[in-house]
Order: sequence, then C-alpha cells, then structure tokens
Amino acid sequence: MGLRTPFCELMGIHLPIVGAGAGSIASADLAAAVTNAGGLGMTGAAGDPADAIVARIRAIRGLTNGPTGVNVILQILPPETIEAILAEGVDVLATGFGDPEPWVAPAHAAGAKVFHRCETAAEAEAAVRAGVDVVIAQGSDSGGHTGTVPTFALVPQVVDAAGGVPVLAAGGIADGRGLVAAIALGADGVLLGTCLVASQESGAHPAYKRRIVEARAEDSVVTDVFEIGWPGLPERALRNATIDAWESEQEPRTRPSERPVEIIGTRPLPGHDLEIPRWWVDTPHAGDLGAVEDMALYAGPAAGLVREVLPAAEIVRRIAAEADEALERMRVHASR
Repeated sequence: MGLRTPFCELMGIHLPIVGAGAGSIASADLAAAVTNAGGLGMTGAAGDPADAIVARIRAIRGLTNGPTGVNVILQILPPETIEAILAEGVDVLATGFGDPEPWVAPAHAAGAKVFHRCETAAEAEAAVRAGVDVVIAQGSDSGGHTGTVPTFALVPQVVDAAGGVPVLAAGGIADGRGLVAAIALGADGVLLGTCLVASQESGAHPAYKRRIVEARAEDSVVTDVFEIGWPGLPERALRNATIDAWESEQEPRTRPSERPVEIIGTRPLPGHDLEIPRWWVDTPHAGDLGAVEDMALYAGPAAGLVREVLPAAEIVRRIAAEADEALERMRVHASR
C-alpha cells in the first residue's frame, strides 16, 4: 500500500487502519488478525470484569507480536478495572464517554498511548489539552453509541482543533475510498467498526453478521431505545422489530427501562444462563439463544458496503488495495 501516514510510524504499523474495540465482539482472534494484517487491532472492555479483559489481552498476545489496545467506556468501567488493564500491559488505552485526563499519566507510565473518542471539535481541544496521543473523530455515521455530526463534516474540524495531534476518522468507512477520503480531510487513519463486526473472527452472532451483509445504508437508523444497562445516549443500529414497535406506539410512551421486563433470549455463561431483556444495551453474541434479531444490531450506514462475511485480514487487505486504486484515480485526474 502506498498510503502511509505519521500515525503508522507512531504505532509501528504498516497500514493506517484500526479495528474498533466493540466490546467482547472484538474478540482476541479479531484483534490479532487486524494487527497481523498490518493495522492495529483492539478489543473492548465494555462492562466485563477485569479478569475477562485480561484473559483476552493475553489471548491476543499469544496470537500476535504486534501492537494491540483496549477500548474502555469511562462512564461504565470502574477505575480498578482500567488499572488492571494497564498493569497487564497494552499499547493503546482507547477512552471514551468521559474525561481522559485522569488516565493519561497512568497510561503513559505503563507504556500505553491514549486514544480518545470525540464527537465535537471542542471535545478534541479538551482531549489534546489533557495530553492524549491520538484523537478519534467519531461521527454520527458510526454504529453503536454515536455522535450527532456526520463523519466527513466532523473530521476536518477535529483535525483543525487537534493542532497536529494525529486524528483517526470513525464512522461510515468500510472500503479504501473512505480511507482515502478521510486522509484527504486531514485524518491520519481510520477506525473500522461495522465491516469488522461482520468478519469471520468477530464474536457477533451469525444472524447479526447476516443482517449487516443484507443491509442497505438506509436500514441503519438512529434511536435511543436500547437503554437497559446504559441509558440516555443515541445509538445507530439496524432497523428491527424492537425499533419498529417503539416507533409505532402512540405518545405518551413509557421509556423502555421503565417497563416490565420482557425476556427475549438467553446467553449461556459458565455456570449459569444470562437472561436477555428486550431493549438491552448489548448486541447478540455467538451462542446467544432466542430472538437475537430483536436485540441491538449496532451498525452504521457503511453496512451497505459490506457484501459478505470475510476473514478480517482479507477485509484489511481489500481496503488497502482499494485505497491504492483510489489514489491512482486521483493521480490520473490531477494530471489532466
């Protein structure tokens, strides 16, 4: 690939491509595959206990010698869990939904760089003042808990606000054309979510992956109904029966978290089965039973570019090749 940015030098990688730490769906196999393909693979902490996260870090380390990271949600994860992650040793602590400043010095002391997720230029300015190493400009095209400004309007504003600190573009990117567009707007790389959720190594339920492959861009909608476990935030997900039922109700509506619990599935865990309520914040994992397609199918409109379930390394390889083709088209047009 001819496209190499300072972010690649910073992280010691060959491609300016980062895999989103989408909770435990970003499995050890997925994170390692992205890193081994030349990018930077990450897993996510979500609300998992420290021992489960540490086990995934160790599993990743057993599959790759390259860099990896863990995405943490500051509003959810207790400090002792983040401390355990840093003590175990990671290359990146990716923070979001909170103030990264208290974690910058501890992360740097542990040898980790801090990436912070921002939805506005003002948040990027604050993150840079806090000392983060990389800013993630996450636009409203991102699947999952998302922002309000479309990605390709947000990225150049965050780049200006970051003042030279590397920026990753997140949201709506699933091919090499999107990567080149993000670089043209001043980003140093991209963060990929939806297309990697649909990868072979992802821990997502097969029905979830199938829905992404079948989706059109307009099937990805912004809602706020998957609030059991983490209320009060907009989410971008694929339209399903749960969203349709909410939208068809007459006002005034009772918020999902205030309704009687309706169990729609189970998740087999060691020693017990976890009951899954409708409106739950989590996505369907491989092995979940029940009405999995009624759960939160987080995905951005870039799902319309995902046409098959592929190995993560092949996804990264194709994006790199498409980026080279896009760059060549630009050179041809520029020479005319």
